[in-house]
Amino acid sequence: MFKVSNGWNFWEGQLEMARPNEDGIYEFDFLIEHALTMTTLQKDKITPIIDYSPDELFWTKRDSDFHSKCNKNETILNGTEKIEKMDHLLSTLLQWDGKHQKVITINGKSPGDPIVVPLGAKVIIRIRNHLFTQAITLHMHGMKMQNRWWNDGVPYIQQCPISPGSVYTYNFIADSPGTHWYHASKCGTSQGTRSILGISSSDKPSRLPLTNFAMKKGKNMLLRLANGAFEESFYIWIEEHQFWIVAADGSYVRPKQFDSLLIHPGERYDLLIVAQKNPQRNLFRMIFETFDRFMGNITTGEDRINVGLANLIYEGVQPKLSRPNTDDVDWNHKKCTKESNCAILNCPHIDFISRPLNYTCIAIDQLENAELPLSDDANIFESKNYSENQFSEMMLNSMPTFNRWFYKMPKELPFFNQGPLERIATKCDAKKCDRSKEDCHCFHHYEFRLGTIVQITAATSMNMLHPFHLHGTKFYVMKIGKMEPKYLLNPDIKCADKHCIEMKWSNISYYNGNVPLLKKNPTLRDTVMIPHMGYVMIRFRATNPGWFFAHCHLLFHHMNGMAFAFKVDVASGVSKIPKPPSNFPKNCGFYDGGEGWERDEDQQQNAMNYFLICLTGLSVLSNLDAFRQQSVGIRGRLMCGNQPLKNTQVKLWNKNTLGSDDQLSSFTTDNQGNFELQGGVGQMTKMNVHFKIYHDCDDGIKPCQRKVNFGVPDHYVERSAQTKKWSSSFRMRNAVASIEEMND
Repeated sequence: MFKVSNGWNFWEGQLEMARPNEDGIYEFDFLIEHALTMTTLQKDKITPIIDYSPDELFWTKRDSDFHSKCNKNETILNGTEKIEKMDHLLSTLLQWDGKHQKVITINGKSPGDPIVVPLGAKVIIRIRNHLFTQAITLHMHGMKMQNRWWNDGVPYIQQCPISPGSVYTYNFIADSPGTHWYHASKCGTSQGTRSILGISSSDKPSRLPLTNFAMKKGKNMLLRLANGAFEESFYIWIEEHQFWIVAADGSYVRPKQFDSLLIHPGERYDLLIVAQKNPQRNLFRMIFETFDRFMGNITTGEDRINVGLANLIYEGVQPKLSRPNTDDVDWNHKKCTKESNCAILNCPHIDFISRPLNYTCIAIDQLENAELPLSDDANIFESKNYSENQFSEMMLNSMPTFNRWFYKMPKELPFFNQGPLERIATKCDAKKCDRSKEDCHCFHHYEFRLGTIVQITAATSMNMLHPFHLHGTKFYVMKIGKMEPKYLLNPDIKCADKHCIEMKWSNISYYNGNVPLLKKNPTLRDTVMIPHMGYVMIRFRATNPGWFFAHCHLLFHHMNGMAFAFKVDVASGVSKIPKPPSNFPKNCGFYDGGEGWERDEDQQQNAMNYFLICLTGLSVLSNLDAFRQQSVGIRGRLMCGNQPLKNTQVKLWNKNTLGSDDQLSSFTTDNQGNFELQGGVGQMTKMNVHFKIYHDCDDGIKPCQRKVNFGVPDHYVERSAQTKKWSSSFRMRNAVASIEEMND
């Protein structure tokens, strides 16, 4: 079993079991702080900038003295140095992709150190937030947190964010065996997820500091993979090697052999790599291809650029003399032929038959659970009409958000709310917000009765894929319905309304659990990809009381509101949700005045006098026009290359330092890409206006919907209810041509 290097090591190390303290508790301290990639930490706490030259194979250190000559540097390593010296001098290096950028680190490393503990162990993780301005939380992705829901790390649902300078302790039981991963769970604090190294086939891999895995002849290797990318999926190939999938999302599966695996954000797989008994060379490449290679026109060979590499090196095997060029890479996967297609696991929709590739796609519902289901779960797999008191059913259309409700966090933790939920959260009310015409931002949530079977059918009516992650439980993947070419959608489902806001079963007999062709021995997962123009159906028994979360694991979709919260509890009577410790920090900064009216008559009179004084002061401020109406306006045209960017949503927002942001205006561009936005608020300080574009134009990075944010210059914000000055041009690479200035 191998771990990924956190700093810089020539060889990747094997995973090691952590040691408990004297009380038998596995305790970890995490210092969260900023750092720069391609720097090293020296004894005097100086962090010199490091550069690497693949042409000379030199590692150099820049001179940090401001009085030195520009670009002065010192060679610290060359290509002839011993591995031990390289490991020593670069042990604290954050290499990433070789560029210099600010990231968030855990104990000076990114990603953080792996945690290996026994099943059932007591674990304490103490967070010290030394970031400058950002609050954080930590989510243990894959852990159920049975009866300890407040340790799951979702901000404003399970805990308050950990403020800069604060210390916060997670205390939980390691209740879920297998491969999991931990990451920040608050948007804006995820820079610690390391990207894959991107190279082009014109580069020389032998000159790049790649990850190296040591392999022994005839001895298999277990490789635990977790995709921590923001939005990329990756194909994994190993030259001249097959591998067995033995676990998915921490749950054992019946081993199956594959040539390649597609792993989506949030997913984990355990790969058993079969070693060669008599390898003819010592070096084999592990090839990583980004999934967006298949989203447009197919490219092969020298044109392929979205790739990454690692090395699989056999110990004690000499390089083959007939192959001295270690830059050779099997980019085209020569073992995949028309006569013998390569088997790829986890392709959600790709039709390889119509493409010039010799691949066969295996959906993940073809995997089977390695163990017999628990007796309590035996009836989950049945196709029948369940009674109402034992079954809950949900249908989700995941475009652009779940059923077009844009998730908005509550102001406080719902568990501690003593009044109506509307006191701390915006209610999702279709009567007050028309989802077909506007973005409806609200606290999207559900309630599941403790002990019932929950069935969620998540579909998408557009050409988009979504990795769906459910907190607090494992679920069974009961069925996957792919797009069928002769239908717009999978024929099992259809739009429930003319705007396709929600979905429904095409056959009404499918409701209440009577869905045919369910898997008899499905795998247990916590993350699954929703196929485009199709659906995935999952089931689980709600046995973990508490407040939890579900969301798309593409960061930009999550930030846009593709999420919902859910509560598991009894339908009536005394709540079964465990209470957090008495000293648990439950106030997240929202205070509505509270209680405390028990005063004697004099105190009440004094309080009234004080209130009248304050009220008079507010009246004076109002007369001084401190809250005068402000306004701003933008009009223009959006272009995607040379074509108008039509049917594209644009918005104006006023970002507030305290409290929630104000949406000033929303518009959808016409067929020519034209739009006009105008809005305003009354407030004491000047508005901080941002213009946001939600576009599907291929910007050369990712051909799917993206959100672009522009700040509107202050001089376009006017102290009047009527806009007279309209904002000037913006530009976005390859997607938005310009927004032309138009003055009244």
